[in-house]
Amino acid sequence: MDNRIVVPKINAISYRAHNHVRSAKVELVGSLRIKIVYPDGDIVDLGIVSERVVTLAAIDILVGVLQGGVATDLQKFKYHASGQGGTAENSTDVALDSEVENREVGTQTSIMPGNYQTAATHAYTATYAITEHGVFSNPTGPTLFDRSKFSAVPVDNITQLQFIYDLTCSGA
Repeated sequence: MDNRIVVPKINAISYRAHNHVRSAKVELVGSLRIKIVYPDGDIVDLGIVSERVVTLAAIDILVGVLQGGVATDLQKFKYHASGQGGTAENSTDVALDSEVENREVGTQTSIMPGNYQTAATHAYTATYAITEHGVFSNPTGPTLFDRSKFSAVPVDNITQLQFIYDLTCSGA
C-alpha cells in the first residue's frame, strides 16, 4: 500500500486570479525651502522652491545600507551647497552646475515619522543670483543626494540664505 499523499497540481492562471498580489512602493521626495535673511533682521520665507526626487547615487547608498552597508553613510548627507547653474535637475545629477563658495554643514533633525531634515544658513561674500542647491555627503566632493533648481534668488555680501531640505519617505 502506498502512503504517499497526492496533492493536486495547481493551475498558475487560476491561482493568480484568486490571490491578488498588491504591489508596494516606497517613494522618496525631497523638497527645498528657502528663507532670505537680511542684515536688518527681516526674514522673507520663499516657501518650498523645489520638490523632486533624490539622485540615483543617493538611492544606491540607501540600497547598499539595506544590503549590509555602513548605516553612517546616510548620516553624512548634511553639507549644503548653492550655485548659479541653469540646467534642469535630474535624478542622474552628480554635482551642481556652477557651485559658488564653500559648503555649509547642516543641522539634521526629523520633524515627523518618515521625514529627514537638514538646515543650513549661508552668508555670502560676493554678489550672486543663486539658482540651485544641493545636499552632499562631503564638504568638498561627492556624493550628491539631491539637487534643486529654482528661480534666481539675488544675494550679496550682507545677505544670508537659509536652506531647509526635507526628505519624505512614504509607502503605498
